[in-house]
Order: sequence, then structure tokens, then C-alpha cells
Amino acid sequence: MEKIQKILEINHPSFDYVKNFFESLNFDDISFPKNIGNDFIYYDNVSPKSIEILVGVESTSLRYLQNDILIEKIKESVEYIKENFNVKLMWLMVYPPKTYIDFHVDNKKNRHLISFNKHERFFSYESNCDKEFIYNQKYKENINNIDEFNSFFIKDDLSNEITNLESNSVYIFNNTLHCFYNDSNKLRVNLVFEV
Repeated sequence: MEKIQKILEINHPSFDYVKNFFESLNFDDISFPKNIGNDFIYYDNVSPKSIEILVGVESTSLRYLQNDILIEKIKESVEYIKENFNVKLMWLMVYPPKTYIDFHVDNKKNRHLISFNKHERFFSYESNCDKEFIYNQKYKENINNIDEFNSFFIKDDLSNEITNLESNSVYIFNNTLHCFYNDSNKLRVNLVFEV
């Protein structure tokens, strides 16, 4: 069975700083945009890539927080990952409250994810079913009542799981059907990278 699997815990001061920052941050939707920040922040200049535009960490959606120390600590975290993995591509993903991505499969890609912060309402969904269309349809129908979708999803197939990823841990995706939803009042901040 394909699964989202934890492969490593990171013990590094920059990650601890970022984790503590986001876990203590009170989200303010007036000063922070309500859309997902999906920023392409690293490219090895060798691997195939799409037409995404490379941006510096200081130009990502986190610029709205106006915190230079946070930006520096995220840059340190990125450097740590690059030193310890053969990174080809990397994105900084920022999910404000009530934002999500659709169910999808990253076929034949070696995707990894690190969640800087954890919350009981940061839902990570995974399935080995071939029901991407059905799950996306049901998911969007219940996006304002996610607990109803969660109940349906768990009962629908024995391979289905909903987890809360641990902070500062590296996860691999394999070829599982997956998606994420932030049902909290916090920013959910991840690094996604391909090796």
C-alpha cells in the first residue's frame, strides 16, 4: 500500500524558531491574503521544471508578516534541507485558515514535505482508491462542514486515512492520492521538495 510516510525528524534551531513562530502567531486575515501561497523557491538549474517563476523567500506570501528574522530562519531551514537532501525543486506552501488543495497524485515524482507547524485541524488525507474525481466533488460539497467529509472519507475505504503531520518532520508521498485542508485559525506552512 502506498502511504505518506515519515522518514526523518529534524532537530535544527532554525526549524524550531519557525515552528514556535507559527504556533504562537494569531492569524490576521486583514493583513494576510486569503489565498494559498504556493511559491517556487529553489531550482537546481539541471532538473526538468515547468514554467514556474523562481522567487526568493523574502518575496513569498510570508512577506505580509513583515518579519525579517522569520525570513532569515526560513532561509536557514531551506539551506539545511539542501545540504541534507539532493534537492531538485522546492516550494514554500502557505495555507491560511479554510484553504486547501484538491485530491491529486504526484505520479513518479519523489516528493517530500516538511510541515513547520502542527495543529489538530491541519488535515492530511491519503487514499489508495482511484476516486480522485469523487473525493474532490464530495470534498468541495462539504468544505464548510469538513467533519462531515472526514466521516464519509474514513468510512468509504479501508485504505483512507486522515492524519495530522508532525512539525519539523520529513514525509514522503510515494504515489498515494492525497490532499490537505487547513480547518484551523492558524497559518499552515510547509516546504515541499523533490529529490
